[in-house]
Parts: sequence; C-alpha cells; structure tokens
Amino acid sequence: MAASELIMTITAESKAAMDHHIAEAERIAIARAVVDGTKGIMVTRHRPNLCTVVLSDEVPYGLTRERLLN
Repeated sequence: MAASELIMTITAESKAAMDHHIAEAERIAIARAVVDGTKGIMVTRHRPNLCTVVLSDEVPYGLTRERLLN
C-alpha cells in the first residue's frame, strides 16, 4: 500500500475509546508519512462515534489537523 492510500476508519462507543483509537491511528499514519515525506495527517470526525484518519495533501508534512463534519 502506498502512503497516499492510507485510510483508517475508527468506530468507538465512548469518547475515551475514540481518543485512544485515534492516537493509535496517528502513530501508524506518522510512520507512513515519514516514508512519503510530503503529506500530513487529517483526522475527520464524521459523528461522535465515527472518525477517519488519512494522509492528506491538504495538510503540510509534519502536521496533524482535525476537522468536524457533524
């Protein structure tokens, strides 16, 4: 899988679980971002219990941004 194809979908039943899973996904994304060297990490909260973590051209390398869609 190429770094640009990294998409992780997270579902959780509590805020604490969601925060934990997001932190784990960010660690994975950071490892992939280092290989690519051009993309940052976008965390998108679609609903309180649904989130995606992706490598994104919209985010500068070395940064993580979060957006809310709900």
